[in-house]
Amino acid sequence: MIQGAGALAIWALCSAAASEDAVVESAVRKFREDFYRLGAREDDRLSALHALSAHRHEKTVACLSPVLTRSVLPARILAARILGQFGKVPAASRELRLALRSAATQTRKTVAVRIEILRALGVLKAVE
Repeated sequence: MIQGAGALAIWALCSAAASEDAVVESAVRKFREDFYRLGAREDDRLSALHALSAHRHEKTVACLSPVLTRSVLPARILAARILGQFGKVPAASRELRLALRSAATQTRKTVAVRIEILRALGVLKAVE
């Protein structure tokens, strides 16, 4: 009987993880549709970032990391703030450190992005 209960518990955990992955995949797909839509305004992009921030997952980090270096300044700043809240996701601090070293954040125009990345790393207490 214990084996049956153990197998049932393992099955329940696996199905919960699978449903969580499906929810994250759906959120990532919605983000990509809204953020990269042709003619999307800055407000639409920021709303898409806010919607995605509810899902703390490695797939979300992978989706947010290009925004840190390849988007408009407000979106880049917001992406850094969002990644600063991903304490349980180890990839978040790695992506923030990579963005900090990137040539895309080394100009005078991107000082605010660098500051926000440093704040996010401080929140995550990332040690290099």
